Amino acid sequence: MEEVVSFLHDHDLIVTDFDRAALNRVGNRLDLMGMRNLAPQLGPTEILGMIASTIGVDRTSERATHNALEFGLLPPLLERLLDFRPEESR
Repeated sequence: MEEVVSFLHDHDLIVTDFDRAALNRVGNRLDLMGMRNLAPQLGPTEILGMIASTIGVDRTSERATHNALEFGLLPPLLERLLDFRPEESR
């Protein structure tokens, strides 16, 4: 858990200014589809917003991060985040 949280913070991937209304719409879709099915449909801003809301924005909650990993919310988000990594030539 510490490695995931450190990586996200070290690479400035915890966004604090994401659109809460958009996140609520994602949350509604999450209830219907489940994270594994929903994550591939999300863009980078939505993914980062979901990660931030899942683990905590200003102060990361170890318990929340543990639960997100244990209950399968965080892995699909992290996998989808990798889809947006820059190409090596950039």
